[in-house]
Amino acid sequence: MLYSMIERRLKVVNISGKLFNVSASAVRYAFDQAREGAGISDLHFHDLRHTYGSRLYHMGVDLYTIKKLMGHKSLKMTERYVHENLEVLQPSAVALDKFYDNSTTVNEVVNLSKVEKMIKIN
Repeated sequence: MLYSMIERRLKVVNISGKLFNVSASAVRYAFDQAREGAGISDLHFHDLRHTYGSRLYHMGVDLYTIKKLMGHKSLKMTERYVHENLEVLQPSAVALDKFYDNSTTVNEVVNLSKVEKMIKIN
């Protein structure tokens, strides 16, 4: 939905040359109001970039694609923004352990509910 909205906006020529005709101060004010309304004191606007990168990574998007989406020049910078969560990595490790255990079949690995929730299996 957001992607299609941005795609439509890109087709519209804006005199200012901006994608959205909103000032940086208006965005900052809206962010501060939402943060205060939620009762969150230790959150900065820039933290959203870290969240964006981490969520993409946890959804299985590769680092090179995240690098391109975030506009980074190097993978090293992208790695700073992507925060690995051991809980997210654990189901993959469990799946591999089970796969290489002689008593486990491929179907049993694919049907692990925890793995299905964490990774998309087509």
